[in-house]
Amino acid sequence: ENLNSKEYLQHVKAQLFSVLDDVEPVPGVPGDTKWLLKTNQFGQDFEFSWVARDLPPVKKEKIHWFSTDGLNNKGAVTFDQRPDGRTVVRMNISYEVPDVLVPFGAALSPLVASILQADLERFGAFSSKVVAAMGAGKRR
Repeated sequence: ENLNSKEYLQHVKAQLFSVLDDVEPVPGVPGDTKWLLKTNQFGQDFEFSWVARDLPPVKKEKIHWFSTDGLNNKGAVTFDQRPDGRTVVRMNISYEVPDVLVPFGAALSPLVASILQADLERFGAFSSKVVAAMGAGKRR
């Protein structure tokens, strides 16, 4: 089934990312998306947004981005193909800690790491299902 960019982003967001509330393409700016993160941590509600600009991907190896507005961040997701057919996915994200979170300093990094780890595990499970479905389709 073909999904347009907005539908695809919404589907992926809902399936994989626990703290993302919305992802929207920026009208008229190909490769830019507006991201909205909402979470309750440390007994408080937090909301952050940013515009991410995709950098040219390295086919079958890497997707990467940087923010152009809002929460300052950049990152990359790399895909390492293994000889046994498996793929190892690694995520590297750097971000500027928003002023409102500075008081939580030492607790913030492990919290973000645990959220991202859980999201990557969901991504792994989702990817396995997609690969299994594609394999099933090829046998028909």
